[in-house]
Amino acid sequence: IERIAFRKAHHMVMTVEPDGSVSQCRPMVSVEQADFAREFCPLAIADGNFLPAQNSDGDEIQSIYLFSIRADRSVTQLTK
Repeated sequence: IERIAFRKAHHMVMTVEPDGSVSQCRPMVSVEQADFAREFCPLAIADGNFLPAQNSDGDEIQSIYLFSIRADRSVTQLTK
């Protein structure tokens, strides 16, 4: 028996509004990340709160936030 650890990354894109709220959320790789995005994005939009980006005049502006979340998962397999 051999134990193998897998690290899966979920790459997400969120639109952050000038008030710090999240207005949009989507996976960067839509096909592979769709299941994670279905669970994560509604929470990010409902509860997300960021310090907004600012332009050169100090005004808060809409921005894009890119990030990755890594999840560890181990699988046990039989080997000969």
